[in-house]
Amino acid sequence: MTHKTPSWTRPLALAVLLLILSTAAYWFEFKKKPESERKTEELKKVFQLNEIQIGEIRLFQGASYIQLSCLDLVSKTCLAGSNSRWELKSPAKLRADDGNVHSLLSSLNNLLPSDSVDLSAESPEERKRLLTQYGLSEEQRKSAQRVEVLFESQSLTGLVLGDFHPMGEYQFALLTKGTKDQSAAQEAKVYLLPRNFKEAISKPLSYWRDKKILTIQSHEIASIRYQSGTSKFEATKKDSSWTLEGRDSSGTPSVVPGDIENIDNWTAALAYLTAQDFAAEQKSSTAGKKVLAGARSLVKVSVAKPGELPVTLELFEKKLPESQKLYVTASNLDPIFQLDPGSMPRLEKSLSDLRLSRLLGSMDRFNAQEITLRSKALGTNEIVFERRDDHWVRRSGKGAEDKSRISSLLDQLSGNRVKSFLPERLAGKDALVLEITIKGEKSQVLRRLEFWKDGEKLLGRDLLSQRKETLELDPSLSSVLPWEKI
Repeated sequence: MTHKTPSWTRPLALAVLLLILSTAAYWFEFKKKPESERKTEELKKVFQLNEIQIGEIRLFQGASYIQLSCLDLVSKTCLAGSNSRWELKSPAKLRADDGNVHSLLSSLNNLLPSDSVDLSAESPEERKRLLTQYGLSEEQRKSAQRVEVLFESQSLTGLVLGDFHPMGEYQFALLTKGTKDQSAAQEAKVYLLPRNFKEAISKPLSYWRDKKILTIQSHEIASIRYQSGTSKFEATKKDSSWTLEGRDSSGTPSVVPGDIENIDNWTAALAYLTAQDFAAEQKSSTAGKKVLAGARSLVKVSVAKPGELPVTLELFEKKLPESQKLYVTASNLDPIFQLDPGSMPRLEKSLSDLRLSRLLGSMDRFNAQEITLRSKALGTNEIVFERRDDHWVRRSGKGAEDKSRISSLLDQLSGNRVKSFLPERLAGKDALVLEITIKGEKSQVLRRLEFWKDGEKLLGRDLLSQRKETLELDPSLSSVLPWEKI
């Protein structure tokens, strides 16, 4: 009996054809179609600002004229969605608020007309009548609000805004085309724009101005002088560490280590301090003196880079019958800036706010090799733990101690546990006192700390410190301290 070998040619050809068709369908559905839709959507846009560099943006509103100029044409970043820098050229040459300009670019770039009215087939007389009806006649356009975008190539695209649609949701507008010195309205088509577009180009001059008060970056600040009615101190940075010199809570002159995290947060708040508005253009002018008349000086903060003259900020409070206003001046700038009332806590500080509020520094925590505990409740003999291969071992020979207990104690001591710095006072006669001594690799004493309770309060002292003070500590630390057993 003869057996015929089946042919795989036809199934293989069908499989290849199916693969080709499925690949083509996938490409069309997920590559070609979205790309075509994107291009179609782009063509509907009034402004296309993410491929052609923008040199200027011009805003006209009645007698007001604002001109914004891009500073990054050379680096090719004057595009919508790019991190470009801008300046105001008119009505005065000033740094612009880059964030607000980027927001405007995004609004322009994403502007899609809701509809349009074709006037190309209308007679000149009928077109003129309709344009007048839409608030877009030649005479009406002279005083109309408009926006113009001048590209690097010196070509210009703009929009002239007319009246609102009777339904109220849209606004009539005409496209303008031309060059830097000459442009003409494209009267053959009237666009209907979303009503909220008008808001994007109707901002006052202060909105477009850079309202950042300090030009110095937070990491560049090397020294700070602070003065208020209740506090006066100086902070100095050296090798990434801060030292504070001023008066402690008892009024005694004191030099103490600063808390790096707290001071860095403060310098960042100073460096990024932004005005809410401009109260006056010149603090020495009649208008400026009027603004500050009756205002009370609250704080003076001077910040400086290494080897440079400091810049001094002075914060003023002015109480009015209906409100409270905050103003700030900078020694290197002319304007009086108005601040948001919430800015005050970011500026006002005391020595205790910025002092190192940890009982154990991070380096001492890392270098700790021996811990000694003393208290009456623990017995007449001190209890000593040694660090061996990352395990804490009791020296008495009872074997390895659960390292999590000692590690947890060290972690708690190296956290921000100091609530306030009080005048020196000693523990009462009946108080249970716990003393903890921490030594380093060469048996040098890193910390000697004393703890006791006074009612609901947990108090402590740094026995190595020459400052006569007592520390009020976070009560949560009490549960971690080995008062009676370990």
